[in-house]
Order: sequence, then C-alpha cells, then structure tokens
Amino acid sequence: MRKLKKLLSFWTLSILFVIIFISFLKVIKSDMKLAHQGIFIYQKPFSWIKYNLRTSFKTSYSKLFNKYKEIGLPPRLLYVNSQYEKKLLSETPNSTKNWVRAKIYYNNKLKNIRMRYGGDNPFNWLLEKKRIRIKSNKLDLFRTTRYLEYFPFDVKNFFSHSILSSAGLTSTNVGLVELYINGVSKGIYHEKNVLNEGFIRRKKLMPVNVYKGENHAAEKILMVNPNLFENPSLWNKISIFNQLQDNDKSDLKFFLKELNSYNAKEKFDVTLGNFIDLNKFSLHQAYYILTQNYNQLWFHNMRLVIDPWKGQVDFIEIDPFISDQIGSKFQFDIHSNDLITYLSQSSEFNDLKYKKLWKFVSEEKILSKVFKKVDDNTQNILISSSRDPELNKKKIRLEINKIKKMLLGNEKIIKEKLKTKPKTFWTNTNDYFVFQIEDITPASNLELEFNGNLPKWIALDLNNNKIAEENEILKFKFRNSKILIPTTLFSNRVKTTTKLNNMNQVGEIKAIKTRFNFITEKNLKPTKVKVKNKFSNQIFIVEKIKKVNASLPNKYNVPLGDIFQFDKLNETKILSGNIIINDDMVYETNIQILPGTIFHIAPRKNIIFRKKVEAIGTDSRPIIFKTSSKKKNDNWGTIALVGKNTRGSTLEKIKYYGGSGGQFKQYRFTSALSIHNTGKILIKDNKFYKSNFFDDVIHVVYGDKIILDNIEITNSIGDGIDIDVSTDISILNSKFINPGNDGIDFMESTGTVKNNYIDNAGDKGISIGENSNINIENNYFHNNKIAIAIKDRSVSKVKKSKFTNNTVHISAYPKNWRYAGGGNIKVLDSKFVSKEKNIFEEFQNSNIEFENSIFIGEKSFLEKKMKISKK
Repeated sequence: MRKLKKLLSFWTLSILFVIIFISFLKVIKSDMKLAHQGIFIYQKPFSWIKYNLRTSFKTSYSKLFNKYKEIGLPPRLLYVNSQYEKKLLSETPNSTKNWVRAKIYYNNKLKNIRMRYGGDNPFNWLLEKKRIRIKSNKLDLFRTTRYLEYFPFDVKNFFSHSILSSAGLTSTNVGLVELYINGVSKGIYHEKNVLNEGFIRRKKLMPVNVYKGENHAAEKILMVNPNLFENPSLWNKISIFNQLQDNDKSDLKFFLKELNSYNAKEKFDVTLGNFIDLNKFSLHQAYYILTQNYNQLWFHNMRLVIDPWKGQVDFIEIDPFISDQIGSKFQFDIHSNDLITYLSQSSEFNDLKYKKLWKFVSEEKILSKVFKKVDDNTQNILISSSRDPELNKKKIRLEINKIKKMLLGNEKIIKEKLKTKPKTFWTNTNDYFVFQIEDITPASNLELEFNGNLPKWIALDLNNNKIAEENEILKFKFRNSKILIPTTLFSNRVKTTTKLNNMNQVGEIKAIKTRFNFITEKNLKPTKVKVKNKFSNQIFIVEKIKKVNASLPNKYNVPLGDIFQFDKLNETKILSGNIIINDDMVYETNIQILPGTIFHIAPRKNIIFRKKVEAIGTDSRPIIFKTSSKKKNDNWGTIALVGKNTRGSTLEKIKYYGGSGGQFKQYRFTSALSIHNTGKILIKDNKFYKSNFFDDVIHVVYGDKIILDNIEITNSIGDGIDIDVSTDISILNSKFINPGNDGIDFMESTGTVKNNYIDNAGDKGISIGENSNINIENNYFHNNKIAIAIKDRSVSKVKKSKFTNNTVHISAYPKNWRYAGGGNIKVLDSKFVSKEKNIFEEFQNSNIEFENSIFIGEKSFLEKKMKISKK
C-alpha cells in the first residue's frame, strides 16, 4: 500500500511538474515575443500566469453555467479553422498579417470572408482577445463596406468616440459588438471601419489622397528627421487621388512646404493660404481640450486628408483617448504637432476654438448626450462582459463612473476658466492709452469712459510708430460719455520648452502679458475702462495700474472683429472694360463685373474668386472670357468660385470662349467654369464655346443650392456639366449639343433636371451614379448613345420627357462594387420613339419601371425582362 502511494505521488508530482514546466515554457515563449517582437515598443512587466488563470477560469465558468443565454450587445459570429488560427501565429509578427479563410454570420447571412490580425504591438495578437481585421468578397459587402476591424473594448475609447460623433467629427467607429469565435465568446469589441477609399466615399468626400503619418514602433525609420511635418517621406498613402500617380506626393510636399514657410513669413495667414478650414479645425481642438487628448502627435497617429477640390486639409482622428490633464496640468492650447501648434498661436483660431468649446459645454451639452448613449448601452455591455475573458463587470461600472467624473471635471474647469474675469489692466502714457491682457481668457467690447470731450477718432498703433495711420483708425460707437470698441483681444501665445532637442514639438504654449497701444484724437485719455466676458456676458471694471510691462502683439495676435474703418478686404471692387490676365489672378475681395467687360486671359492661366461675385451682363453687352492667344487650342485655364465666402454669387449673361482647367497651388480644376465648396449660386444665360483638354465645361463639387439656368454648351470635349458630391442642384432650360462624353454627369448628388434639350451625346445624355437621387422632368433626349444611365444605388424619377432615336434610351446597372447595388428608375408620362427598336438595359440589382408611357417602335429589353405597369 505504501509502495502504491509512493508510486502515485511520484507520477502525480511528475505530471504536475511536466504541466508546470510546459506552462513555464509557454510563458517564457509568450514573454519573449511580447518583449522582443514589438519593434521600438517598451513593454511593462506582464503577469502571464495570473492572466492565463483568470481568462481560462472566466471562459470555463461562462460555458459551465450557461452564461450564453442572455443576449447583450449585437453578436458577430466568426468561424475560422483552428489550423488557420495557428497559421496566423506560426511566424509572428509577419504571419499575423497573412489573410486566411473564415466565415462570419452578419445581418442574418453567413458570408465567406478573409481574416487576419492587426497592429504591430504584440499585445494585439498574443492575448486571448486579439485585434482582428476582416474583408468580404467585393460582391458581398457588409452593407456598403468591404473591410471591418474589431478592437478589444476600451471604456475610454468608447467615450471618446462618442464625443467625436456628437461633435460632428469623422470617426471610424461603427459601434460595440460581442464577438464569438467558433461559438466561444471573446467578449466586447469595437467594430470599426478601415480607413481607405471606401471609407472616404461613404463620408461624402471626393476621391482624394489620405496619408498615414507614422514614425513609431515597427514603422519607425532611423537616421532621418523624425518629424512628420518636416519629412514627406515618412507618410504613406492609404487612399489614392485617382488623377495622380500612386507614388505622387506633390500635394503633401506643397502643404508641408507652406506650413514650414509661413512661420518665417512676416505676414501671418492663419488659413495657410486657405489650406485650413478654421471651423473644422476649431472643432478638432475643442474636442482635444474637452478630452485632454494629445494623441495626434508629430511622429505618430496622424491621418491627413488633402482635398484638391476644396484646397484644404483635414485630420481623421484615430486611437482617441481621455485624460484630465496633459503633462502636469489642464491644457487649453494644445501643442502636439506642428500644425496644431501653428494654429494655437493665432487669436483668430483661438477665438473660434473657445466658442466651439463653450458651445460644447454650455449650449449643446455634449457630455449629456454622450452619457445618455453610454447609459443606453451599459446594461448590454455588462451582460456581454460577463462572458468576456478579460473584463470584469464590477470594474467596468467603476471605470464608466470614473470617466464620467473625469469628463465632468474637465467641463467644470472649462466653464470656470472661460467665464472668469479677464485678467486685464490699463494705464495712460504720454503717447498712448495702453490696455494689457494676461492669461487665456479674452476680453471683449472695450468700454472707455471720458471726462469732458470725447475723441472723434481712436487708432490702434499696429506698427508701434506712435502715429495714427489710416489703416489703424477704428470703428466705434458713442454711448453717452463713453466709447464702445466692438473687438475681442487675446494675449500672445508663445511656444515654450525645456528640451534641447525636438524643441518645436515638445513643450507647451503659454499665454503671456500683452499690451495694445491706442492713440486718441487730441491725446484725450479715458478715466475708466470696462470689458466684457463674451461667454458669461458679464461686464468687469478694468484695474488701472501705474506702469505696463508687457509684450506688443506678435504677428499671430490680431484684434478681432470688423473694427478698422479702412478695411480693403471688405470693399467691393468693380471690374470693367478690357482686363488683361497674364498670370493667375486671385480676387480676395467682393467683386462686381460690369456689362461689356472682356477678360483676355493668357494660356493656362486662371481667375479665382474667393468672395462674392456679381457678374451681370446684358444681351447687347455680355461679359466675355476669352483667350489672349491667337494659337489654336491655346486655352486659358478656369474661372473658379472657391469657398464658402463666394456664397450668393451671380453669373449672368456671360460668354466663355476657350477654357479647360488646370492646377493652381493646392487646387485641381477640370473645367472652364469651376464651382467648388460653395452654394446659393445663380448661373444664368451662360454660353460656352471651344472648351479643350480637361473633362468638363462646368464642374460643381461640394456645392449646394446651385441653379444653372439657360446654359448652352456646344461641342464639349468631355462632359457638359459634372456634378460631384453636391445637394439641391437645379439644371433648367438648357441645351447640350454634341457633348463628347455626357451631357450631365451626377455623382453622390441630389438635384433636378428640367426643361433641357440633350442632343448627340457621345456617351450618356444624363449619367446618374454613385448614390445620387435626381428628378428629371420635361426633358428631350435625341440621338444619344444612351439617353439616361443610372447606376450604383442611385434613384431617379423621370416625368413628361421625350426620347427619340437614342441607341439605348435607359440603362440601369451596377458599376462600382463599393456601392453594392445598381440603379432604380421610374418613368412616368413619357414618350419613346425609335426608327427601329426602343432599347432599354436592366442589369443585376437594378430596376426600370414605366407608368403611363408611350412607345412608338418595337419595344426591346436587354438582360432581363422588366415589369411594366398596366396603368
């Protein structure tokens, strides 16, 4: 008996030793991979034994006690052969990026897919919960996307993505799901879109270059300048602008050159030559401040959109997080990369940023919306967390409450700081009335009280020469014995650092004491000064001091508001007579063009309007744009209305001879008349002749509420009118004769086409594509290759139109797989005439429906039969 006990003890201990030894070897192997397969990534000590025991127990417990009954978050059921799972980890890290076959049950359908693991950090694929990327077949999409990514759940990430969405910023996040692999729950995941061309199209953007900026971890390049904003070679394209070569980075190089050169220029332009949409970037910054997120760094996590149609750049936020401070304190002026640093020094930008921030916390109450979304999901999160191998239900509750408390704390700091009394002082000197401001809170609406006479004029000495010059005279209002100057003043923002290297990238931006010197008529000096806090609307008396010790405003810091009497940018410039254009001409003021004005434009040169234009000719004295060259086909470039400041423009009774398109700085133009990123435009009684080289005669992109009335386009080389990513476009009473390609081409747009005549189009009379919705009424299509083509999830209703002798009257089909569908068109009260057959094409996932229409000639349908209403 003793011998048997000894034998059992020996074998038990031996087996236990082998198990422990094998587990030990696995731990050593995993730890070696964690520590040494992540390039330039420091890993903190990790307890593998504790982790393995905890996850194994949690998984077994969920199975044993049937925790799968209660439904939590939406399930995603992924099935992959165990051999393929092993293959993905066979030769890490490289093997994790190899696609393997799998299946997923998605929207009540089992799909064949490919899957792989994601990320360069070994934590993404060594643990029980892995970061997973999947892709579908091109003809079997996940709704409208081919790629999806699954990231292990992070509470801070969930809050931060929710804030992004509530703020109106672009987020790749789709939602929270519970991921099952081969029937076993892997717990809660973020389901995200992959940032690529398909994502860009779904966000209503044109095909553009999107750059990934990473100089970190496995993507770190040694022995080069590590700053993304000084080294274009560190960026890679993840979406391609289809009119340039894949390896062409000219747009990125030009942008970075402009960014780096503007700091050295004497004149400051906060928009970087119109590269920056201040409203959009102030939203980014307000989000950064609320969440204390500085994750978009000068060497890491940068995704940059460069849009040549808007001429602007934008960020797409990735890997967002939440904190209650940056460094050792709460930051209002973020300093995380060169572009954000450049903007954060500007008084104009900071004003917009603080307005957005105040709107977040006081008007829109973004946190209330986010907390409601979190609360609505919390119960399902807790149910799914009970099956999650890594998460703890109690800790999730605590983490949610902790982050709510943190964000409310951030909100409180923001409100208190923005509502506080501006730190301001004033004094009188021999030459000036001096106003001083410190700290970040701006001061608005200076109210000056005088004893006795009031000055007839006040000037702000911008160049510090103690002389009131014409451009320095201010607008102001009299109120009893007081003068009100409707401006907002900021203190200077300066970059500071304690570092000896990367000084421009590492540090913080500080608000410093700043003085504004005012000169008054007859050197009359105020006796009392008040200012207003624009956020609280409180008025404060400014303390008078004996002596001011502060810096003058730097080039980034300008007084805000329409306060200067002689502001030439707000004037309207009148153009008339013969105008010679030998170089690209950019008009930065409002423009009025008088009847009979003739522009003689040199070959390949452009005229660009950035503000409102009123160009109205007459029948006898039309406005004319023509080439100054006598050579054949030596055309000028484009006439362009660019940006939202051109809204409300009118172009009436104008003739265009020549015109083509071209490149101007960051802008791409493909037409004689280019309408970019604007709206409420009227183009009426315009005639176009001899366009050449580029695709279109008129190109509208990112437009809204644009009317094109009585347009005549003859013999265009490509499309007559091209409408891209625009809404509420009206094309009325117009003629398109012999267009080389399409008469009218719509992409991702809505609009109305009424009372037009389209004759002999080389391809389509009207092309409706890429998720467009177009109403067509009372049009005449004659002798076109295809009268109307509709495709890619587009819809249209055609009424009271006539079709004669077109090779194909209507063609409905899918073309671009990203839209996962064809075209749907309904034709009412229309007439089709053909000498032989009336041909219609209806391909897969498409539909053509007729109601109360007349067919003269033999009806013929291709591909499949169509249902024709008996009405």
